[in-house]
Amino acid sequence: MNREFWRDSAEPEVRILEAELLANRFYGIISLHADDTCTGLYGYAHDRLLNEALLRPALAASEQILPRDQRPMIDGFSAKEGVINQCFCGVLAAPPDQRPQPFDVIFETPALEPLDVQAQAAAVALQAILDEYRGFIAQGQDL
Repeated sequence: MNREFWRDSAEPEVRILEAELLANRFYGIISLHADDTCTGLYGYAHDRLLNEALLRPALAASEQILPRDQRPMIDGFSAKEGVINQCFCGVLAAPPDQRPQPFDVIFETPALEPLDVQAQAAAVALQAILDEYRGFIAQGQDL
């Protein structure tokens, strides 16, 4: 299902989530994933300033729990300090025509780490994203 969104998927779960995204027009989407091929934390920022500004503090904060993936290529994409600016087509995202586009961050933990450690790293990352977003909202609307 991870690559079925906005591609006329037959998967009922994808259709339900797409309907929810269309109906609610969220300000942000945070996707939490576990990757069984990585040894550290990383994420996708989709080449938007706000996304990157939210992801970098999340990675920095969660490094207290797990190390960051420093490889120059992650998941087949060019990466720098655990940040990837491109993504697979069809990942969970806002409707393509939604304006303004919401922030959209995918945060990945290494799946081979214990689940409680992954959850702790994700919780710290989520808190950092929310804290940073509040700062952006306080300074200006529709970033």
